[in-house]
Amino acid sequence: MAGRKEKNSFLIYYDVFNTVKNALNDEQLGEYLRNIGIYEIDGERKTSGDPVVNAYCTMAYDTLDRDKAKYQQRCDKNKANQDERWRKEREQQRKAEQYDRIQSNTNDTDIDIESDRDIDNDRDNKGVSEHMSLYDNISDAYP
Repeated sequence: MAGRKEKNSFLIYYDVFNTVKNALNDEQLGEYLRNIGIYEIDGERKTSGDPVVNAYCTMAYDTLDRDKAKYQQRCDKNKANQDERWRKEREQQRKAEQYDRIQSNTNDTDIDIESDRDIDNDRDNKGVSEHMSLYDNISDAYP
């Protein structure tokens, strides 16, 4: 896993530990824990003079190997997701640089905007003047 953060822990499952602690005495349990710790950190399979400890260690090694494989799969999947996310972002950035650029001189884009406003203002003023003349006529009719 070069370039990635290394695992800094490993699991001992409750059910496995309860079985082992009930089957082994304190000396055997200590040797078991030491052997699986060495295996997980250094990758070295230690053997014991006690066949019972060896049997439990072999089961633990298999479980630790399965856990490492699951962890590696999760890391690979996360890496692929990250690469895809970054690829999409770079693609969007490239498209943004190629298209939809803001024009440097926006005064040349619409030359008749003032005449549009003038026409609208004249139309609005015409309506107001009509209303005012109606009001004047009504107010003159009533003393």
